[in-house]
Amino acid sequence: MTPTVESFSSDIAFDGVNVWVTIYGGSFGTTADIVNRLDGTLVGTVTVGLGPLGIAFDGTQMWVSSYSNETVTKIRAIYKTTLPVLLKDF
Repeated sequence: MTPTVESFSSDIAFDGVNVWVTIYGGSFGTTADIVNRLDGTLVGTVTVGLGPLGIAFDGTQMWVSSYSNETVTKIRAIYKTTLPVLLKDF
């Protein structure tokens, strides 16, 4: 099995059900692809910040850091919906 995702994937994380792949993109992508771990099919795509480089799972949410617009996107993994994140400069 070789799953197909968009080109320029940058990071990968597992939520216990699916595999999430951030897509940095040739012209700075803005998505995270969700791939079924059993058959490699594309389950969905979630829009995140510009130039996503990192992704992590905390047991409930996926967290995606985006380089180009310096944002963090929080995604409720089970529903594949983004949630607001309040960040403060330190």
